[in-house]
This record gives sequence, structure tokens and C-alpha cells, in this order.
Amino acid sequence: MIDKIWRATFAVLVLVILGNAIDLRAESFTLKIVPRELTIGASFAGKDVRLSGVIPEDRDIIVEIKGPQKKAIFNMKGKIGPFWMNRAKIKLENAPYYYMLLLPEKLNCSDICNSFGIGIENLKKEISINVNNIDPEMIFTNFIELKRSENLYGERSDAIKYLTTKDGKKYFETKINFPSATAPGKYKIMVIQVQNNHVVDRYIEEYMVKEGGIIELVRRLAYEHELIYGIFCVIIAILFGLLIGLFFKRAGAH
Repeated sequence: MIDKIWRATFAVLVLVILGNAIDLRAESFTLKIVPRELTIGASFAGKDVRLSGVIPEDRDIIVEIKGPQKKAIFNMKGKIGPFWMNRAKIKLENAPYYYMLLLPEKLNCSDICNSFGIGIENLKKEISINVNNIDPEMIFTNFIELKRSENLYGERSDAIKYLTTKDGKKYFETKINFPSATAPGKYKIMVIQVQNNHVVDRYIEEYMVKEGGIIELVRRLAYEHELIYGIFCVIIAILFGLLIGLFFKRAGAH
């Protein structure tokens, strides 16, 4: 009987200690995301998502946004004779569709990024390139240039702004730009806390980008109501054909 009482008491103490530890961890870092999720549609032209929070005064933060994982396919161009033409269709596995690294001002993050495995250059370890007769390094470089031109990959060295410092805490703010080419899916936001050039803590949160409007309607019809979607496509094709015919008929009359 006494042994059972001791066991119950010990279990309660463990729960209390763990509960306090969780509470302390929750109080040590706060992150606010506005808007809490993003809806994209046919008229989506890009949007900024704002992040803000509080960290200890003697720390800095780095923010990494990645996702969703998709198979990347693009054409590799090359010079054949006097002409520039597509040399091969390249497929890359495990390539995030979107990747952004947001860094604070006046912080040399190269060693931290390399040791922690973050940054565009470290994506080489994740992305799988299986192509014969073409240098994988050249493929990776061209892929990164393509993603940068679409504003889907980037590293910003002045993106984290520290606002005020009070009572041993530092307030920060930054923003994530989701361009018009943003894809729906789950994105991972990782906030890394740095102290004396060493990673001391990290916080990961999922961020949802959803389809809305006519795009969501078409997708649902295509995947959930195939017969209705097929009829809808036929009707649109017929109407479009009638409009084209009417246009050329009127043009011919003049």
C-alpha cells in the first residue's frame, strides 16, 4: 500500500515538473503570424505575411520558410550550333517549391547556416538530381537561378527588424513575401534562436496556403465530381467555339 502511494506521489511530481517546463518554454518564445493562413485564387498577385515575436535580449533569430515538397521539372537550355535550344528535361526530387531564409542585420550567419544545414547552398544535400551527361552542379545552379527569377527562392540579410528592448526581452518583426506563383500546400516556418554564434533553440510551425475561388471550385469538380467536370468542360468548349465562329462571321461581313 505504501509502495503504491509513493509511486502515485512520484508520478504527480513528474507531471508537475513537466508541466512547469512546458509553461516555461511557452513563455520563453512567442510568435505571431498575420494572416494565420493564406488563400490564393485566380486573381492572387502576391501577399506579405507578417511574423513578430519576443526573444531574450542577448539572442538573435533566423527564420527559414520551406515547402511544399514537389517534383521539380524544367528544361535545360544549351547552345546547339548557332541556336539556343532545350538540351534536356530535368527532374529534381525532394526540391521544395518555395524556400526563403530571413536573416537579421549585422549578423554573420554563414558558419551558423552551414553547421545547422540551412540556406540555399545546403539544399544540395536534400535535392536528388539523376541526369546523365550533364554536370549536377550546373543543373543545381540553373535551377536556383530559375527559382530566384520567380521570387520563389531567396536569402535576405536585412529581413529581421528589432523594434524595442525591454525587461531583458527583444521584440522582432519580419515579413514573408508569397509571390503570385505561390503553390497551395503545407509550408514549414522554422525560427532559430542564436546566441554567441551558436544555435540554442528552434521553433517550428506549419503554415497553410489554400486555394480559393474559381480555382478551388475547378479542382473540386475535377477530383470529386468527374462527370460534372467533364460536362462543364464540354459546355465551355462549345460556347467558346460559338463565340469564335460569331467573331469571324462578323469580321468577314465587314
